[in-house]
Amino acid sequence: MAEVTQDMTLGQALDLAQTRATEANEKNAAKNVGQLKNAISKGKLGENVNLESPYFSTVKGKDYLTNIQAGKGKVETDFYVKAQALEKYTNQALVESGLTDLTTNVTGATGLAKDVGAKGQLRGEQAMRGMIPFEEIDKIYAQGFNEMKGDKTISDATKDFLIYHRYTSHRVGTILNDTEDYKSLRLSDISIITDKDGGTSVSIKGEVRGKKKRYATTYTGSFAEFLKGIYNKAKSANPDMPNSEVKLFNTSQTKVNQAWKKYLLPKFLDQHEISLPVDRKGKVVTGLTEIIRSANIEALESDLGLASNLGDDFMGHTAQGTKAKSYKVNTPESKAIGSITENMVKTSAFNLGTGTTNSLFSGYGLNIPTLDVSNEGVKVYDGHKSEFKFNADALKQTVAPRVATKEEIELARQKAITGAKQETVSQLDLDIQAQKKGLELDEIKAARIPKQQEALVKEIQEKELKSNLRKQLKKEGNLIPNPELTIPEEDVKKLKAQGLWDIITGDTGKKVVTGITTAAGTIISKAGKTIPIIGGAFEYEEAKRKGDPEEIARSKGAIGAFSPIGPSDITAAEDVVEFASKPLVEQAKKSMQEQDVGFLEGLTRGLTGVPMGGFSSGGFIDKNQSRR
Repeated sequence: MAEVTQDMTLGQALDLAQTRATEANEKNAAKNVGQLKNAISKGKLGENVNLESPYFSTVKGKDYLTNIQAGKGKVETDFYVKAQALEKYTNQALVESGLTDLTTNVTGATGLAKDVGAKGQLRGEQAMRGMIPFEEIDKIYAQGFNEMKGDKTISDATKDFLIYHRYTSHRVGTILNDTEDYKSLRLSDISIITDKDGGTSVSIKGEVRGKKKRYATTYTGSFAEFLKGIYNKAKSANPDMPNSEVKLFNTSQTKVNQAWKKYLLPKFLDQHEISLPVDRKGKVVTGLTEIIRSANIEALESDLGLASNLGDDFMGHTAQGTKAKSYKVNTPESKAIGSITENMVKTSAFNLGTGTTNSLFSGYGLNIPTLDVSNEGVKVYDGHKSEFKFNADALKQTVAPRVATKEEIELARQKAITGAKQETVSQLDLDIQAQKKGLELDEIKAARIPKQQEALVKEIQEKELKSNLRKQLKKEGNLIPNPELTIPEEDVKKLKAQGLWDIITGDTGKKVVTGITTAAGTIISKAGKTIPIIGGAFEYEEAKRKGDPEEIARSKGAIGAFSPIGPSDITAAEDVVEFASKPLVEQAKKSMQEQDVGFLEGLTRGLTGVPMGGFSSGGFIDKNQSRR
């Protein structure tokens, strides 16, 4: 540990403070000192503030005093809390070393930093710009919770916590969140006592997280029963777990914020934005903690007349000269805090016209068996009968529950039945909507069936057609099983030279001319395997002149090479290629009608180079014959 001396440097003081904070298990404080040291090493607090600077003169210098508070100096980051940690642990070391006269007051309530305009710790909850009356806050919560009743996404635990927060102003994070140093509010943090008269008191231990405090508090009356009901629900849901592991509220800050932003925040913004606090940049804050803590304390003091010192205790603020006794259960302060909460609840019952606080909690839609008068033995807690203002006598009054009347019990039971029926109706409405959507879906599916059936029939027909075509092609292909072997090599070369071979034997144009080439192969086999095949040039050139595509022109050339063909061949071609073959077949018929030489003679004349005039009627069909 660094030694405390009169001439120690700022860096040495920082090391000393960080070590002492760590040894005291004050992890946040140690972290703060470390962050301050890092900022100083980077020159963020001014040129004259560095780790080698003399500690005592530096922390009293202008640069340090103005730059530890954001907005006062040249930096935007606020180092005030970090500077407080440095001063606290350094002063402790000075006192222990007998150097009391060297202790500093830089960041205290009357410290040098305040003298130059520093405001101290910048709290997350900024001051309200105007007061929202307590009754107006009640109305917003009543409206919001009434809307929540139909929202199944918001759990009972989330609703319970929102009401707990409304009447305690406890910081959301300290109740719900677990950190490395602190745990959320657990059943082990709660003590429940029932007195001889059947009255209930619930004590919740205090908590300190850095500068954030929650004073130990003892609650009585209806709010104690509210807490007891929540405790029992958590216990019954986790019967085999130790209390230290069971959270009082089985929800999360995320879920709470979602409910807040959906049902409560919009109403505050719509109705009272002008009164809501703003951040340092002038933007309206929207957090649950910031708005409700600020609105609550303003309404308690300005509207209901709560004394400011009690307001500080209620909010967990540190008054001048820290009240250590406020962290002990059952002190006058802790009981006063509990009394403030109960009077808030009773005031809400009056404002919302529920008569009893029992009805207030049930009106929020909360499931609290310990306040449900329809349950045997449950006591009734009356709300205020007139407008309430805090005074000394009000805080001293004890809560006196009473036995429920027969009328109240019957009314509670009827409300329970009605509530159950309404729940059933709501569920039935949801079921009906689901059924309607199901019917709509069935109609859509039914509308699709004819189209699907049509597509299926078409697919079957196409498959059947392809199957028949394959059978026909297989049958016809037997006539020319291998063109390479059936047609002489010399003739193959000539057909390839004219671009006709791929059309006859390949994939290009295969579907169009397969039947025709099969018939041609038959003719060739009959005419003789040694006859070279040249022909179709006229038909090819004529097709190109007319603008036919290359594949069509070649196909017409192929037909010309082997025309004329017989009626059976034309029929076979049409059966194979159907629509696609029709123009080609027509071309073949036209060719036969225009030519006067026989097939063999035509081939011979083509072979000898004599211009082909045409094919005679001595072929398979003449111009006077019909197709059949």
